[in-house]
Amino acid sequence: MKVQPSVASNIPSTQTSEADKSKNAARAEKLKAMKEIGRPGQTGATSESAKTEISDKAKDLSKALAVASTTPDVREDKVAELKKRINEGRYEVDSKKVADKLVDDHLAF
Repeated sequence: MKVQPSVASNIPSTQTSEADKSKNAARAEKLKAMKEIGRPGQTGATSESAKTEISDKAKDLSKALAVASTTPDVREDKVAELKKRINEGRYEVDSKKVADKLVDDHLAF
């Protein structure tokens, strides 16, 4: 049986050419070198010499969170004062201010 050349060219070769062997050897060398020095772009710095800096904004946020966590949710002194004024009949509501605020809040949406 004779194999036609056009059919044989469609079948991938199982033999490795010298060029392929050379490429594979170069890849192996490159991988070996990368493993020895670490990841690409890494200059060999150890974690001991690594430095982390926190921005001023992050520091301010940390301080604000600390203050907020120690501040009570309800201002007991303000609540006590309002209760006292209501009980004494001295608490007055300015209905015009309340209405203006309601309209402003509604328009803000």
